[in-house]
Amino acid sequence: MKKMISVAALVLCFAAAACKEENTTASTSADDRLGAKLQAYVVCINRIDSTFRTKYPSYREFFDLQLEALNPKPASNDPTERMAQIRKQYPKIGRDTYRRGAGFKIAVFETNNEFTRGCADGLKKAVADAPADADLDRIGAVYAETLTKLIPIMNAADSYYKQEDDRDDHMVKGKAFDTELAPLFTTLLAAGDEMRSVVANRKEALQVRRLDELEKTKGKTFEWQAENAMLQARHAVDGVREALDSEPPSTEKVLANEQKLQAAYDAAKAYGDAHQDEKTSRGNKPTWFYLESNVSNVLTQIKDLRRKLTASNGDSAKSKAGQNSTEDLGRSFDRIISDYNSLVEQYNRFANIH
Repeated sequence: MKKMISVAALVLCFAAAACKEENTTASTSADDRLGAKLQAYVVCINRIDSTFRTKYPSYREFFDLQLEALNPKPASNDPTERMAQIRKQYPKIGRDTYRRGAGFKIAVFETNNEFTRGCADGLKKAVADAPADADLDRIGAVYAETLTKLIPIMNAADSYYKQEDDRDDHMVKGKAFDTELAPLFTTLLAAGDEMRSVVANRKEALQVRRLDELEKTKGKTFEWQAENAMLQARHAVDGVREALDSEPPSTEKVLANEQKLQAAYDAAKAYGDAHQDEKTSRGNKPTWFYLESNVSNVLTQIKDLRRKLTASNGDSAKSKAGQNSTEDLGRSFDRIISDYNSLVEQYNRFANIH
């Protein structure tokens, strides 16, 4: 499964949660209210939805192992297939993997689904909050409702497998749990896909207006440089994805997105180099200094993918031999997303240090 893109927390100078001390009075602007509303969605995407996109496939593999262990196939003479069969004859292997992942818990120390319930409750509140947004409210309600339905079933399944009750009833309850879990997770993950798209759209619009406001009121200072680098990084990741999805994959489109991000990085770095001693109002280093290496890493991975794509397009023998294949480019794009997600985590950690 391809890595999912994280979402940067919303940091708006006119948003109460992120304003400087002198601007913490309540705002009635539409952007302020939308920014506050979107925060609940961002938390759910980054913590809950991203986690379940790893946990659910692990559960499916574990579930299939338990079923196949009940009806093992005749031994094969093929060594590779034989090893696979041996593994499936010992469901304890899959069980230990399931346990290490702590089942459906978001974190191993979670005791009462506090993260999952917090996501659902946060979305329900956000849906009810102004401003009304038909697409955002609809998908938020679907996600919250589905998640709420899943919680008791996930808890029951976790308890069932943790106590190894499937060995006593030969997966009777396990199969019953799965008939409920499978369709709910299908709905949840589909809703998550749409939620990511809608939130990214709304967030980008806010970011663009935020940049315009910063440039008008303060100029292209550190704050503007950091926000611009984040926006261009997201544009670059989305643009590279589109370039790879085209037929054939477009080196020119990858290069165009690379150059835009390079320009944003160069501008921010030049500004930082010229203002090394500048501090925020709280005496901290500006956010850009915490992001610089992460933005550079994203650029490095995009350039690596572009070089592979160029080599593949220019050498048919390499393509025929399987070098720089679709799978290889896919792995390169996964590394881009991984570095971009690290950038987002860094941004979310330091964006409010003004």
